[in-house]
Amino acid sequence: MEVTMPMTDEFAEVRARWRRLSLYQRFEHAVILILSALIAVLVVLAVWNLVLKIFASIFASGFDPTDYSVFQAVFGMIFTVIIALEFERSLLVIAERDRSVVQVRTVILIALLAIVRS
Repeated sequence: MEVTMPMTDEFAEVRARWRRLSLYQRFEHAVILILSALIAVLVVLAVWNLVLKIFASIFASGFDPTDYSVFQAVFGMIFTVIIALEFERSLLVIAERDRSVVQVRTVILIALLAIVRS
């Protein structure tokens, strides 16, 4: 069972970690957090758009989910959201580490998802 810290303790820990960072590490961390926030907004908008398109297609008279082009379009949109989520998760992992080294395995996974998407 995981024990959670009160919010004030978590903020104190984040502030202490922030003070230990160099100027460049602070810049890098801030950029990662901004990119993560932007990607989160894009993911929310993409999911909302996906939901609207699927429901609009279902209620339209000519919707055929077995049609290859419809199937490919829907799963292409889903893969786009998955790629964005994986990219955001990799940025957050980098932000939580003391070292700012991107895992090659994560980059390969994102590349494979992008290839599958196209």
